[in-house]
Amino acid sequence: MTEDMKEITDFATQVDELMYGYDAYDYRDNYDNREDRLSETIREILSGNTEGIQETLEEITEYCNDSDVVDEATRLLVRLPEISNLVNNLDRRVSHASI
Repeated sequence: MTEDMKEITDFATQVDELMYGYDAYDYRDNYDNREDRLSETIREILSGNTEGIQETLEEITEYCNDSDVVDEATRLLVRLPEISNLVNNLDRRVSHASI
């Protein structure tokens, strides 16, 4: 696993843990298995489809009363563009390698 892919996976894990901790009941109602949800989050990030992740993090910052959870969601929101850039760089390296 490349360093960029590790960072993307770590970010997805942090998002997943925050979502689970924020509302475990809703999480369990919507997802059968945490590993599958984590894989789905990684796929969303790699495909550039991060709107859902961003909306969820923004919702947490807006409606959560726990300042630690809000701080973590805010930190992840700030990192989201950085992670998107990693994906773009990863895509460029793969494209150049296949030429």
